[in-house]
Amino acid sequence: MNGLYKLILLFSLSTVSIFSHSATNKEQKELSTTIVNLIDSAARKDGNLSSAFSIICPKNSFDGTIVLNHVGYDLNTKFNGTLLINKPESIYNGELTSLIPEVTNEDDFFSDKDFIAIGETFTFSMPKGHIYISVWKSGKITVQSQILGEDESPKIKCKLGMVD
Repeated sequence: MNGLYKLILLFSLSTVSIFSHSATNKEQKELSTTIVNLIDSAARKDGNLSSAFSIICPKNSFDGTIVLNHVGYDLNTKFNGTLLINKPESIYNGELTSLIPEVTNEDDFFSDKDFIAIGETFTFSMPKGHIYISVWKSGKITVQSQILGEDESPKIKCKLGMVD
């Protein structure tokens, strides 16, 4: 990553963290429902969207911004999404590698009827492993990491931030 790109990215992330704030429970549910519906709609159509939202976790463990430009449920989808985690020592950049709709009834996957997405789980590939982020319409947000060759870490409850 060249120096100018890092500088622009650092400025963007610091601006997002200054202008983002944690939502109330009602706002959290509304925001997560909007995000899930937006992603589900794009994934079922042509996959194109332009969306960004922030994740706010305890002790800033996985605080970051998710930027999505192309998603899909098909295994052949060419994703265009990034997770940017801003740590004091560096900016970590993860690439979206999968999107899994969360459904109320797993049998919906095996039937001809359309399933109803009640959440979305993103997998981001990081330099040393993966980060899994689940966003539910209920407002529940969880983040889990896995370092290559090790067991998954426990899930952390997080919140969505609104990017102004």
